[in-house]
Amino acid sequence: MAGLIKRYLQSYVMKKAMCILAITFMLAGQIISANKIVYGEPTIPLPSRVIITSYSISGGGLVAGETRRATFVLENTSVTAYISSVLVTGRIESTAPVYFVGTNQVYIGRIPPGGNVEVVFEYYTQRVDMAAVGRVYAGLTVQYADEATRVERINNITVHLPVLLEVRTPINEEQMQWQMRELSRIDSLLYSSVMQALYLGIIVFCVIWIVLLILFKFGILKRR
Repeated sequence: MAGLIKRYLQSYVMKKAMCILAITFMLAGQIISANKIVYGEPTIPLPSRVIITSYSISGGGLVAGETRRATFVLENTSVTAYISSVLVTGRIESTAPVYFVGTNQVYIGRIPPGGNVEVVFEYYTQRVDMAAVGRVYAGLTVQYADEATRVERINNITVHLPVLLEVRTPINEEQMQWQMRELSRIDSLLYSSVMQALYLGIIVFCVIWIVLLILFKFGILKRR
């Protein structure tokens, strides 16, 4: 009888210990989850902290057949919060034959409160009549982590890229070489003509001088 009671108490104590251990693990998991930073979508849409304060394009605008560099200035508008893991992806939002030179993504890392950073993309414009293309728009998708709200956020920005209506005809190398040869030939002919006229003038002058000397010598012409 004493053995049965002992085994029953041992079994009861083991079950209670297992229950207490399971409850301890559950509480520990909840505490860890509560302290963990989880980046997700905000329940309420928030205004973006990243804006473009200014942008410029080399040469004043896109030109058919040429490459232009566009510089965008991004600013963290928050006065207290950092933004981190900033990834900027460029895109073309028009049917214009404009293409990226190199990559269309730039990783920045971290921007302090009120700080700004420059993002540079290069665009190549195909050799076409830009007057028929219309307006060209460039887009920027800015992905970043808001350290104040612990939320991953995305901001899509669109800007207008000015176009210079300057169509440059391609240079025909064979035609240019022919023109250079013609210019050289004309220059040689002109030089030869000038030299011949100069020699002829010298000869005429010498002949006139000799005739005058002869006339004076034989008294045909008298000096005054």
